[in-house]
Amino acid sequence: MKKLAAWVLVICLLFALAACGEQTKPAEEAAETIAQEPGDAEKEPAGAAQEEAAQPATEQNPEAEAQTEEPVEEPVEEPAEEPAKAAEPYGDSDGVIDRDKVVALFRWMDSMPSDFMFALTFDEIGEAVGKAGHDEQNGDGSTHAASWSDGGSTILLVTFRNKDDAWTCSAVSFSGFSRDEAAEADISAFPAVGSSAPAGSSPVVSVTSEGEDHWTGFKFAVTADVPTRQWFPIVKSGEVRYYCAPNEARADYSDAYITVSFKESEEKINSYQDKFTDLVELDGRTIGGIDMVCRSYQYIGMKWVEFYGELREGVWVSVMTTGVDLTAGTETDALIQSLTFAVE
Repeated sequence: MKKLAAWVLVICLLFALAACGEQTKPAEEAAETIAQEPGDAEKEPAGAAQEEAAQPATEQNPEAEAQTEEPVEEPVEEPAEEPAKAAEPYGDSDGVIDRDKVVALFRWMDSMPSDFMFALTFDEIGEAVGKAGHDEQNGDGSTHAASWSDGGSTILLVTFRNKDDAWTCSAVSFSGFSRDEAAEADISAFPAVGSSAPAGSSPVVSVTSEGEDHWTGFKFAVTADVPTRQWFPIVKSGEVRYYCAPNEARADYSDAYITVSFKESEEKINSYQDKFTDLVELDGRTIGGIDMVCRSYQYIGMKWVEFYGELREGVWVSVMTTGVDLTAGTETDALIQSLTFAVE
């Protein structure tokens, strides 16, 4: 019995040990699976994943690589062309001329409209007087001073400054004569400048300027033969103005011009007559088929010469001039004589 009991006990122990082995195996397999989950059999090993992460993004994304291989070129701005440098005044002349010419040169420059005088170049003055001046550049190169003299104390000094890419007159001074003497100087050999230029000095074109006067309600068209070189028609404030200027950029600032306007009656034209000074009646003219009276006067600090007449009942025309030469045969005279008017 004791031997049988011993064998039963041994057999029970063996069964117990077998049961314990079946319970621990799944736990060990589960632990191994958890350790491998970040890099299971279907995934690359962890080391390979780290190497891939370390590679450039272009190797991971073929489209990104394609984009990288074709870099966008930034537009290259071509350098702006530098404007041609204005030729500086230059003359190897001594600037010595007859005394009478020195005085006449001053009168010629002083008598022209200021816009024209300050647009004169070194070469233009030299051509007008027949000899280049004696040119000296100042220390910093910003100005040039050219002189014409009689070789003694009679001197005309002209300063030139670079303005708008052109070396033009900026100041004039003189010594050895007076303004009274200059006023008597003969300038007939010098070229006519500004409104004194002879008719035909430059080509003319027929220009029709249209506009409306908001005060009267008139719609108008004014036609004139306009010299192309120094006359510029502009419609402004219900009237037509013909500016005489050295260039179009300075036209609106010129103090030499002709103005054409329209009024309902002679009383409207004369509405400021009580403010005129030095009023003088002059010989009339026929302009645009209208017999006009003429007068000169001072008003708002300027001298005016005005022509006016009746276009038709209820429509009067005024042609006012200031700072221009009305002498027969000038461009101004020819322009005025070419005027025609139409008003609705």
